[in-house]
Amino acid sequence: MRLLLPIALLLAGCGSSAPPLSQPELIVRMAAAERGEDLSRALVCGADQARVNDFALKDPPPRVASHELALLYRATIVTRVREDEALRGASLNPDTDECRAIRARRDLAVLFKPRPTVREEALSRER
Repeated sequence: MRLLLPIALLLAGCGSSAPPLSQPELIVRMAAAERGEDLSRALVCGADQARVNDFALKDPPPRVASHELALLYRATIVTRVREDEALRGASLNPDTDECRAIRARRDLAVLFKPRPTVREEALSRER
């Protein structure tokens, strides 16, 4: 992401139809896109939907964000999460390397419920 920032800043000034984005707004928009991607992947990897929604509502924006940009940050990631609700559990194999990496991240670990043991799964099937 850090490499993309200078390129994005340069491109933001090239459009003639809209005023260029300020550097703080661009940082907030890029951070929201990155966090939205993280949360989408977490959903596909089996994260708890309620925990993901709660996380999106409380995730702190980048430090450069004003109050208005903080609202934009949260609105962007909450919208993305709600649009991706249909993807929850869509992965046929949530034990891929990518899913294991997502579940291992400290900042996203709270999104996942503890996985049942083999014995717990067998007991639940018997009921």
